[in-house]
Amino acid sequence: MSRLTDFWKNFDVYSDDIVGKTSIAKQDYEILRSQQLLVSQREWNSDSTLFTIDLPSEPFVGDLDAPIYIMTLNPGAGDDEYENWENTTLQDLANNCVVQGETDYPFYYLNPVLIGTGGYDYWRNNRFSGLIKALTEYYNSEDIAIKKIANNVCDLELCAYRSSKWDVSPKIASKLSVVKAMKDFIVNVVVPGVIRGEKTFLVGRGREYFKSERFNYNGKIITFDDLETEFPDRVVFYHGQACRAMSFNPYGYAKSGGGGTLGGQVLLESLKKLP
Repeated sequence: MSRLTDFWKNFDVYSDDIVGKTSIAKQDYEILRSQQLLVSQREWNSDSTLFTIDLPSEPFVGDLDAPIYIMTLNPGAGDDEYENWENTTLQDLANNCVVQGETDYPFYYLNPVLIGTGGYDYWRNNRFSGLIKALTEYYNSEDIAIKKIANNVCDLELCAYRSSKWDVSPKIASKLSVVKAMKDFIVNVVVPGVIRGEKTFLVGRGREYFKSERFNYNGKIITFDDLETEFPDRVVFYHGQACRAMSFNPYGYAKSGGGGTLGGQVLLESLKKLP
């Protein structure tokens, strides 16, 4: 088990008589409270840039040993998020993922038992729709296509706390224990795997958190930003507005029938190479 799994197995949330049990780690609660960055359902709205204290944290979705990683900034919170998390099946699948339990769908938002939930619609019918179509044509089976993604792709949230929009300075976010734990995993597990040729890495927002990191590659020192140049077949950085949408449609498989992104194409080719 990785240190990231150990961190989340021992995750201890803040709780008191006033706010009750939260989804925020004890060591992070005062940091966020002092910066007025926390909100509960009573005050929450879909335009909020604050972290919800009463929705589950979601550090990663998928197998942490997967050959393909996606790095996003933090899990969102749409209009129906509170309703979504009333689903006990979703709760059980998310909790099982945190401890890396056995499952046929490590990327649990692709599990058909979640059909009708916001997360399933977001990932299955939106983010992965073009990729699933391309793989279905390749394998002549949608079931194989979906399981191929579910078993080989892992989404890593740099900050596990949920908000509708992100408006937190790197200076504050870098102090959070959940961010430190995920950075440690990316620096010590993901990037070395990329350098060894074992991992594919698609990077959305959050590269600024890795500016000071250095890695050894063939006797030379490279930075996090060098990864895309050194390993163009397995590292893709999304830029500008593309970071927010982070489309995983391969070329020719956008909903319009055209378009697509380099990230989606690299993801498709990486999946097709796997046994």
